[in-house]
Amino acid sequence: GGTGVKRPEALSEDTLLTAEMIHADRQQLIDYVESVHPFFVDGSDQTAYLAAKDAYLAQTGGDMTVEAFMGVTARYLTVFGDGHTRLGWQYGDEGCIYHSYRNGQMHFADETGVTDLTITAVDDVPVEQIFATIDSLFPAENEMAVTKNYDYYFPSGNLLKAAGVDVEKDVFTVTLSDGST
Repeated sequence: GGTGVKRPEALSEDTLLTAEMIHADRQQLIDYVESVHPFFVDGSDQTAYLAAKDAYLAQTGGDMTVEAFMGVTARYLTVFGDGHTRLGWQYGDEGCIYHSYRNGQMHFADETGVTDLTITAVDDVPVEQIFATIDSLFPAENEMAVTKNYDYYFPSGNLLKAAGVDVEKDVFTVTLSDGST
């Protein structure tokens, strides 16, 4: 019966956040997660969490851009391996890459549907590097969640940028398993 909190407008990824802003947001996130996540009451070994928290605190000690803060915050939250505890990502423009993740590979799709060809790189960034970036930013509790993450985030401009693709260009080169582009 209550009303939700209006979500504020997203800040530009290059907005510089002060150390004080970072500290306040970081502390609010840590306090909230530690007060509600079942991980803290179910007897789980907290060694990996404490190491992730220490790294997060060390990486967020000063001024940084929204983009940088999002990246380290997303990586901190992956320690839970829980798709319900993750950062709401600003996707950016999506690259027009028709794809479908199946059987452990990113398949290329064309006007007729999903092909037998697999995508091996986007602008010379290996697909494995793109997958590793997705894994580092988006937790997945099982293989189905991994598949969903790969399918969903693969064309995201901000994700491709985080993986090393130059997203400022208008045209991408997608390399396929038969060597064609």
